[in-house]
Amino acid sequence: MTEPPETVLLLGSDHTELGEIATAQLGPDIAIALSRGKFPKGYAYLDDNEDAVLAATDGATRLLAVADGHSGFDAARASLEALHAAAPTLLEMAKSDLEAAARHGFTLARHAIAAALAELEEPRRSSRTALVIGLAGKERAAVACLGDTRAILRSDRRARSLVGGFSPFLDAGTTLDELESLSLNLGAGDQLVLLSDGLSDFLGAKWLRKLDDLGKDAGSPLEFVTSAVQRAFVGGAGDNISIGVLVS
Repeated sequence: MTEPPETVLLLGSDHTELGEIATAQLGPDIAIALSRGKFPKGYAYLDDNEDAVLAATDGATRLLAVADGHSGFDAARASLEALHAAAPTLLEMAKSDLEAAARHGFTLARHAIAAALAELEEPRRSSRTALVIGLAGKERAAVACLGDTRAILRSDRRARSLVGGFSPFLDAGTTLDELESLSLNLGAGDQLVLLSDGLSDFLGAKWLRKLDDLGKDAGSPLEFVTSAVQRAFVGGAGDNISIGVLVS
């Protein structure tokens, strides 16, 4: 009998204290972190922490997802709870087609958002989310993204942005025509990093270089994600922050 995958899900609704950093790891090569931020948000919002982050692994294939909700936490929570429930299916699909599995994750998330929002009244019925999904085997990975979440690749050469930052957000009516997705090779020790814009915004203009430097200095994936959130705190983090990393 096949063992179920290991999974961990951090929901913003469970972590609403300013300055708190919630972290989790799966084995030596996957870590995630989530925070409300260091300071209150400087814009109107419905929920204190509207981010969520997911990690899962069956030992051979890994899944990461980061959601950044807008107009309430409802869409972000629905999308990541759906991906959490579907993790065994997505990890199995990824063994034959990583990119198709990542795109399928968006279909599942959209259906979950539609079902959740149908039960709500305004303003929560207008909830939407940025979402980025990453799936990786030993030597290949795929990412898909909508909204201002991002995926980057850290290698021994440099860090580079893969997807994210500019596309529409995901809600019940999103057609997925503008979904950004790609697949890529992974070298030994490469790091696939997913993050919400709360992190990149408060790392500052050279956020990609700063994140790369933090990765070089960190002794482990867990140390990396924790130090990234702490550095955003130093930058005045007045937004929710989520980050996940997996190492090939």
